[in-house]
Amino acid sequence: MADKLIPLTLEQHQQVLYEIVYMVDDFCKAHDIPYFLVGGSLLGAVRHQGIIPWDDDVDIAMTRDNYERFLELFHAEGVEGYTLYDYKHTKGYMMPFAKMTKTRSWSSQWETSKINIDIFVYDGCGDVLEEAQEYFLRNREEIQRISTLGGPFNKVYDYWKSKVYYFLFTMPREIFTFLPLRLCRSKREKYLKDWYDNHTYYDLNTVKYCACVVWGRYGKGEVQLSEGFLKLDKMRFGTRELPVPSGWHEYLTGIYGDYMAVPPEDKRHSHLNEPSCLVE
Repeated sequence: MADKLIPLTLEQHQQVLYEIVYMVDDFCKAHDIPYFLVGGSLLGAVRHQGIIPWDDDVDIAMTRDNYERFLELFHAEGVEGYTLYDYKHTKGYMMPFAKMTKTRSWSSQWETSKINIDIFVYDGCGDVLEEAQEYFLRNREEIQRISTLGGPFNKVYDYWKSKVYYFLFTMPREIFTFLPLRLCRSKREKYLKDWYDNHTYYDLNTVKYCACVVWGRYGKGEVQLSEGFLKLDKMRFGTRELPVPSGWHEYLTGIYGDYMAVPPEDKRHSHLNEPSCLVE
């Protein structure tokens, strides 16, 4: 019998995100792995005590040593109903950060086609602020260029997917992915392997400044004092209190400015092109 897709409202989609992040929270507590909310999820914790009402994803992060340990332990033990995607363990996955997904779900968000949360890794950037910011921007540009080869094809597909019924584009998606882009995807895999095998990271524990070097989105204001991410506080996030960096105010100011100002309604966008679904 074919699987049945049950469309979700944004609020129901957010409840699935809470399920995923709470599972990760339980796993990390059981294995003594520190992590913390970042980006829009940290902003949501501060401003809304949970996911931003119009948002559809959750972002968490770990220092590199904890990130690598988390990947190894989760792939070794697993949790029923959830799948972890990351470059080192998942063939064909080409993003430089991990995604934790609810296995029996579907989502139009890119890469896994499942409802997921992002798990980023934080590295050191250096001891002098200006040099640390330059290092961050240079490496961010390089890894994002590698990870988005073939982007124009993806954007064309995403545009049309949002305009017509999804099933009409199932076959074109296969053609885009596996024929003209096959060589391009192969290049991405090679570049990412070279990056992971040969790139030298600063140890966040021993340098003054840090950031999400492999996928920073917010500019040089994301480079912050390492000590603000080594000591953690707790904040309400839905029905739980989850870890946040102790330097959360400086971080949010660096990337958002006046982070407590709520944007006008026409600026409140989600990533989803169409409703996500649970698979029955």
